[in-house]
Amino acid sequence: MADELAKHDVPLSVCQCEYSVVRRLPEVSGMIRECKKRSICFQGFASLAEGRLSGKYSRFNGPQRSRRFSSYPMHTLEPTINVLKSIAEERHVPVPAVALNYSINKGVLPLVGVRDAGQAEQDMQALGWRLTEDEMKQIEAVSLQGSRSSFMQHG
Repeated sequence: MADELAKHDVPLSVCQCEYSVVRRLPEVSGMIRECKKRSICFQGFASLAEGRLSGKYSRFNGPQRSRRFSSYPMHTLEPTINVLKSIAEERHVPVPAVALNYSINKGVLPLVGVRDAGQAEQDMQALGWRLTEDEMKQIEAVSLQGSRSSFMQHG
């Protein structure tokens, strides 16, 4: 897309795709690396997998409905959530802060839906620090790549 726009002297400045600990396809496919190489800001939407990485849901209290992206059953996310919780406890930050910090470490500008001041404060705790290399590896060991679908072809 950037190459086609450049033919008309229009720079591509932002690429927005789903990205989170449980949908790393834009990273593993090289899209994030290519954006960085071209100085294109990569924005990751559904950064908390529609609340699945927020600590709000569990195996027995899942989201009420399934959407087109990040629609993993909660039981499949338990290993990932357990690692995020463990790191959050050690760092004294909320689970969403760990998930968002992971994205930031990957060069992604995470987009989150904030419904109240408490969520905003919780999410802002992702700022001002970085996960260690060991913590990143712990998360990657239980993260999911995700896949393309008829609804979400990018990544």
